[in-house]
Amino acid sequence: MNGKVLADAIGLIDDRYLEECSNLLPDKKFKLHKKMSWGRIAAMVAVLPLIAVLLFVFSVPVLAASGNRTAYDVLYVVSPSSAQVLKPVRQKSEDQGIQMEVVSCNVTENEMSAYISIRDVSEDRIDETTSLYDSYGIRFAGSSYSSSCRRISYDADRREMTFLVKLWWDDSVSVPIGDKVTFFVNELRTNQEEMTEYEIKIPEEALISEAKSKTVIWIGSGGNSAASSEGTRTVKVLDTDGTLSTPLDGVRIIGAGVIDGKVHLQIAYDDPFKTGGHARFPAEMYECSYYWFNDDQTVMYQEFILTEQVLSDGASLKADFWSFDTAIKGRWEVTFRIPEPAQQTNTEAVMDEKSYDTEQPFVFSCFPSGHAGGGISRGYNAVKHQGIDIWGLPGIDILAVADGKVAETGYQEDGWGYYVILDHGNGYYTVYAHCESILVQQNETVNAGESIATMGDTGNATGIHLHFELHDKTGTAIDPAQLLSEVDPYH
Repeated sequence: MNGKVLADAIGLIDDRYLEECSNLLPDKKFKLHKKMSWGRIAAMVAVLPLIAVLLFVFSVPVLAASGNRTAYDVLYVVSPSSAQVLKPVRQKSEDQGIQMEVVSCNVTENEMSAYISIRDVSEDRIDETTSLYDSYGIRFAGSSYSSSCRRISYDADRREMTFLVKLWWDDSVSVPIGDKVTFFVNELRTNQEEMTEYEIKIPEEALISEAKSKTVIWIGSGGNSAASSEGTRTVKVLDTDGTLSTPLDGVRIIGAGVIDGKVHLQIAYDDPFKTGGHARFPAEMYECSYYWFNDDQTVMYQEFILTEQVLSDGASLKADFWSFDTAIKGRWEVTFRIPEPAQQTNTEAVMDEKSYDTEQPFVFSCFPSGHAGGGISRGYNAVKHQGIDIWGLPGIDILAVADGKVAETGYQEDGWGYYVILDHGNGYYTVYAHCESILVQQNETVNAGESIATMGDTGNATGIHLHFELHDKTGTAIDPAQLLSEVDPYH
């Protein structure tokens, strides 16, 4: 309904109904008596929705345009395109003494990459483990696009973590130059405690007979969720309250057993909204997992349904566990425009402080795979494959191509598998993905030629290979093959 239609509709209201409604002003008693007919009530009810529509149509957009977050959130639900058009461009946001800022933004073909920094300007709370813990959001009015956000580097002197936010579009969609992107964060987690390759021993008796079970309503799932009851949000889980082991404070393995021929393992995370405790199992060790809370939401449970690989007496498996000691709640929000491909938007003060040298090129010191590594089995594509694939034998070493610092290690079940990201300074970083194992730790300094991981096929991989990426100071992925002079680029 546009303004003219609404105004015309209001003009059709008979004056006597408006007059009737004027008798119901606050200085009169609002109660049903003989003088208040049902006609009066009907007239009042008829006018109130129109008043509500008028208030929404005229006040919410004005408030959204002035920067009111509540109005913006409401308008975005109703009309994302209107909300983004009215949203003011603001490349810096501060709350709780923590500042978030757009450092740079760049467009190449069908992709937008934006560096966004989060810095503690009042205390010392941001550290190398700082995580957004799924509390971030990316708002954009268009369609047919994908997005991602990941940690890139940490600057201890500035107490600053930098994230890379990406949007990319299908080949058939042109990048909407000039449109606004809003990135917001509601919570930060810091002071991470981690336990890697923790060995879980499943009691022999737990695999002998059917375990006691119950049905719960799950709030989230991972892996293949086919075990859920015919499309509903219910699933059978272990009915247990014991404790088998405690990998970390507040993270408890509380039960293991067989349900319908499948081995289940249940984990409890105490005070989940503060600690954000979670676990990561090798993808080949479980089929799916489910999350749910207790009644007062003080404990979150996760149940893994394991594969047949662990169906043996005294079976054990290894998993990674971590939790956070500090949760910082707030609202950090930045809005910026998608620039022209040939342009780069940045906050000049931050760029100067970081002393980016735009003249010095990145130079590889060695080839990224070890002695049994081979040539490039798949080349670079700026949109579909932002790196190169290097074939090799399972278990051989993967080498750092230049001196640097370990910015991040992790695991993506449906993506990179086990991966390492190295920060080489001057804005350049490299990615090593689908590793079988990781040999370095976050924040560790490495030298060119040093072993950082081993060749594998973890994550979404088709065979043994290393997926290798090189990103420059603007966050743009560039073809690393042109710098690998030791091999035929497309052997």
